[in-house]
Parts: sequence; structure tokens; C-alpha cells
Amino acid sequence: MGEAFLNRYVPIIIMKYRLIALLVAFGFVLVHAGVSQADVDLQVNYTRWTFTAAGDSLVTEGGNITNLTISSTTLTDRWAGVFGNFSGTIVLKEAGDGAGVQLFSWTWSGSGWVCFTQDTAFNFGTSQAATASDVDTAFAFPTTASDSATNTLTGTGTVDLSVATVTGAATATHQSGSAYATYAIKDAATPTEADLAFCSKLRQGNGYKGVPVDFEVMLPTTFGPSGFETYYIFVDLS
Repeated sequence: MGEAFLNRYVPIIIMKYRLIALLVAFGFVLVHAGVSQADVDLQVNYTRWTFTAAGDSLVTEGGNITNLTISSTTLTDRWAGVFGNFSGTIVLKEAGDGAGVQLFSWTWSGSGWVCFTQDTAFNFGTSQAATASDVDTAFAFPTTASDSATNTLTGTGTVDLSVATVTGAATATHQSGSAYATYAIKDAATPTEADLAFCSKLRQGNGYKGVPVDFEVMLPTTFGPSGFETYYIFVDLS
């Protein structure tokens, strides 16, 4: 990405066995036109959801035959959620200028994209549409799993970055009245986890909680009882 990137990044670490909704306020300076890395000013990890209703039981004895209809709700271990707020500034300055030193600055008030990837050098300029199969393969999700990418990224959409326009990106439309969706892109033909990025539009409207947010995205996580996923945050302002 060359000059499009800042010389620093802040990772988001996704803890296993917790569905994380992160309330993130970005303080961000775009140094050059294009996709740039972002700073996280605030992170709030919400408590992992568990089904708290009292479990039913069965009393039986030898010789009994019982017909049961059973239902349950459980938490995914293959996806994490991130949502929050964004603020940004567009500046005209040299690479060596210090903080607050610029020829001119503008307060960003438009639209754009925020993308999360495990690669600090993800090549957005050559990015292309990722498929649900790409995500399943990279994260070793069985396609038959209820919460596989195949059963999550069921639509397609366009990610129109300043450095590339990606059509046909695998997309998950969020629920509970959310105005947002998650779009999957890649920078390699056969992607590993680090070759994938998951993007959200900026400033669409209400999130899944029914209140205004600036972005909302779902991130795949490797299935299992231990380990962390580290995602780096990039923004593209328009």
C-alpha cells in the first residue's frame, strides 16, 4: 500500500469463547489518500452471552417410554462481533510533520469503509471478492456446520474503496433491524486467514441493538477452546 498507510497500527484481539461486541471510538488522521491504519481510543468488551433459563429435567423409571420435543439456544464459537463509533480528520501535511502540524485540515463527515484483517500489510489495491468457501477453508470451518461461512455469508455485495472497487464480495446481512452488513475480500487467489479482510460501511444507521452506530462487522475466529485472533483495523474515508 506504500504511502497510503500510517506507520503504526493498533490490533483488536478476539478472545476465544466470547462473542465480543467492541464499542470503539476511533481517533484517526488520514495522511495520504487511500486505505490507512487506525487508532483505537476506547475498547469495551461485553460479557459473553449464556442461555440462563433453568434447564428442564425428565423423571422416568424403568419401563417408561417418553416422547420429548427439545429446544435450546447456544453461542457461536466461529464468529465475533464488533461495532462502534468513528471520528476522523483529513489533512494536508508532509510525512515528517509532527502532530498538529499541517498545511490544512478537514473534519471528516462523510462515508467510507472500515476493514479488519490479520495482516498488517494487506494489499487493498489488489483486493478481490472473497467467497464463503474461501473463509471456510482458511478458518477450517466445515461447510456443514450451522455457523459456517457458507451458512453466514449468503449474499454478495460491493466494497467500493478509494484504491479498488470489489464486486461480488461474500456478504452477511446483519439481523435485528441492523442497517449493516459484513463484506469479505481477499488479496490472494487462495487465501489463508491473513489474506482475508472483513469490511463494514461507515455511517449507515442503527446497529443490531437499535441505536445509531458508525460501523458494525462480524469477524471469523478459529473454532476451539483456546487461543486469540488479532485483527488490525484499516479505514478508507470518502
